[in-house]
Amino acid sequence: MAGHDVVHVDQKHSKVSCVLNTWILDWACHTAWLEFHESRSVDKESLRDLIQGVICRSFLKSQRYVRQKVRLLMILCRLADGEDYDIQYTFNSDLTVLEDMLNVFRCLIAEEDDLAEEGNSQIPSIKAEAVFVCCRQNDFKTANEIFKRQWPKEERNDNIYAVVKDVIKSKNPKHQYLKDYTYQFFVNSLAVYLEKIYRQFDLPYIYMVAESFIESSEAPFTSVGSNGNNSSQETPA
Repeated sequence: MAGHDVVHVDQKHSKVSCVLNTWILDWACHTAWLEFHESRSVDKESLRDLIQGVICRSFLKSQRYVRQKVRLLMILCRLADGEDYDIQYTFNSDLTVLEDMLNVFRCLIAEEDDLAEEGNSQIPSIKAEAVFVCCRQNDFKTANEIFKRQWPKEERNDNIYAVVKDVIKSKNPKHQYLKDYTYQFFVNSLAVYLEKIYRQFDLPYIYMVAESFIESSEAPFTSVGSNGNNSSQETPA
């Protein structure tokens, strides 16, 4: 019987941990999006450490919204780092930051219905920007390697392909296209789509609990005086 009780406690603890971790994920996603929306970064107040910790936790991954939130966090981090293209997110991989982000992005839009078509339309610009961040830093060797990876022969018929090929061929880090379409322009454009993903999520449960707690703690309470009259008092801080 004692052994059965231990197993029951362990199972309950595991379920509670999954729920708590999901709440923490909700909070991390909400906080990361607000910062990214404001500053295009995710580095304020050790937020990156929180994100890393959250992604490593165990979740009820059978839930679609959990998978999508984890992916959104991964995308935001990679977008914030995108210009530092030689950062490696995946161990023992030649993929640059934006190429790695593209893989996550494909998984994200694969689980979307209404937003899938719009998401697919973003892919050419992500592939192009993965090349352009190298071109702006005069690293045309890496740019050409990315170009070959992202545009196999059977896919070299879209409009952006010709533009990217022309920029690489110029070997000019100040090519007019690179000046007109900056990294910030790219991020801002993609952020419009990502916001539609984010808006599908509810406010974090722990956020609503905290908000309710603050409202109740700041509200005046009513007491009945010795004369039978009601008197309002402020809750002490």
